[in-house]
Amino acid sequence: MDEVDVKIVELLRQDGKKTLRELKEALGISEPAIQKRINKLVKEGVIKRYTIEVDEKKVGYGVSSFLGIDIEPEALVDVQAKVKEFSEIKELYLTTGDHSLMAYVECKDQNEFSELISKKLIPINGVRKVYPSIILERVK
Repeated sequence: MDEVDVKIVELLRQDGKKTLRELKEALGISEPAIQKRINKLVKEGVIKRYTIEVDEKKVGYGVSSFLGIDIEPEALVDVQAKVKEFSEIKELYLTTGDHSLMAYVECKDQNEFSELISKKLIPINGVRKVYPSIILERVK
């Protein structure tokens, strides 16, 4: 990746709907050259997918949270496989530090959130403890 590729990625991260024309104006290179570079970035796995950012509350999710999940080391693979299937869990990360897994969660309400933790996560064999942090406001 050269500087132009990095700039393309940065611009698309800011706004994935940027047109080739907008990218051309920002980068000063032709639209076909930009398209060729984007195709290459996709093929090489630099750009993994295109997505959107959603206002969770406007689409019916009243509770957004990060969950730290502590897991018995020998159960990590099994727990990870089960947890990633829950529809409430939108993102799941294997991490170092305080928790084995970190999950970003969106739930319709407090009841759904409580059930996710008490009836779905905690009963999984190998889950030691779940640490919820409810998101009050997205700052950036």
